[in-house]
Amino acid sequence: MLRALVLLVALLLPAAAGATEADLYCLTGTSATGVPAFAPASSTHPCPVSASVTAPTTPAAGAASAIGTGGTAVTLVTGPVNGCVIQNPITATDQNITTAEPAYINGVTTATANGRGTNTTLNPGDVWRCVPGQTTNVSIIAATASHAFSVVKW
Repeated sequence: MLRALVLLVALLLPAAAGATEADLYCLTGTSATGVPAFAPASSTHPCPVSASVTAPTTPAAGAASAIGTGGTAVTLVTGPVNGCVIQNPITATDQNITTAEPAYINGVTTATANGRGTNTTLNPGDVWRCVPGQTTNVSIIAATASHAFSVVKW
């Protein structure tokens, strides 16, 4: 995103300074080694507009925000989503349990109570983010019933 913004500024500054069409270039891709490739822009060959811009979305609560039965995974976010943020609260009070504990989150399959494979350990205070455009569900598991989480999706 920053590279695109820098490119946009680089393209607009010469135009603002009175440059002609011949002075403007478009990013056309990258080489096999990752070097950006540019081509001259013109009225017959304008710069393409990126399709990566998404429509505005409204944040919402997740499908669940607490463990029902200790040791049983729950689905927090149902895909597809543009993104999400999930936090395991730092204090036992905010987790709604007696002693703060870790949780295990999984954005690929059903979470299990370990930090291996596609599971990620979410220690108290840790935050986990969905992959932009994620199509899979996000599940979480913790040892204690009623363990609460902060869950926002968009």
